[in-house]
Amino acid sequence: EYGVSHIPVTEALIRLEQDGLVESAPMHGARVRRIDSKTVYEEQVLREAVECQSARLCAEKATKADMETLHALAEEVDALMCQKTKNPELGNRRHMEFHLELARRTGIDLLAKELRRIGFIELMRLNWTNATVYHEMPPRWHVSLVEAIASGKPIQAENAMRTHVRFGAERLLNAFQKTSKEK
Repeated sequence: EYGVSHIPVTEALIRLEQDGLVESAPMHGARVRRIDSKTVYEEQVLREAVECQSARLCAEKATKADMETLHALAEEVDALMCQKTKNPELGNRRHMEFHLELARRTGIDLLAKELRRIGFIELMRLNWTNATVYHEMPPRWHVSLVEAIASGKPIQAENAMRTHVRFGAERLLNAFQKTSKEK
């Protein structure tokens, strides 16, 4: 119908299966994988591990220029997410870009790659469940995170990131559970 051969479709389904979004059954084909609270929780634990390690390494390795870039992004994200914006997609996109940039500043490419994968899965799950997790954040939420990282103290940076990630994870899990009960 769309003029696409079976090979790219098959490859896409394999990739979605690797990411845990699709499951295949012999002689039945592929289908969207059922989402449960345990899976969402485990994905958030993985995100916390990646983000906390990124914060530690960034505190150890980031240059002054890195911190200036992160600070500017943090201010933008805080401005977008602390207001009742008419464009939550922009706020969510810039939010993810901030976290990816922080991971990139560690010099460990795999951290940013894994964070992008986790973020993609999270976005897909939100779209499938129609869950809304766009919420107001505390003032200077991202700026204070950058300040903790800029301190150059890895443990302080990790603790700040852990608090940061758990704040969002709790809201995501609550939104998922609420949406799941409604269906």
